[in-house]
Amino acid sequence: MEGQELVTTAAYGLARHPMYMAVLGLTLAIGLACSHWIGFAAGLALVRIGTIICIGIEERLLHQAFGAQLDAYTRSVPALMPRPRG
Repeated sequence: MEGQELVTTAAYGLARHPMYMAVLGLTLAIGLACSHWIGFAAGLALVRIGTIICIGIEERLLHQAFGAQLDAYTRSVPALMPRPRG
């Protein structure tokens, strides 16, 4: 990843994986709209498992490229849900 830099601003300053956060939110919204708890729970579980797997793979690759810089970023920014500010 020569010539690449780790982006830690804008949406990435709130959550390390804002795209996955959006997918989980969309899954939650669709499940609530369908209003059947079994389908909602199963769908959310499958999406969450896939998300966790993808995050693990991506962060291993990013760690190979950015090392200590990524370590500092992961300590200060949550993976999915932004921390309340105040």
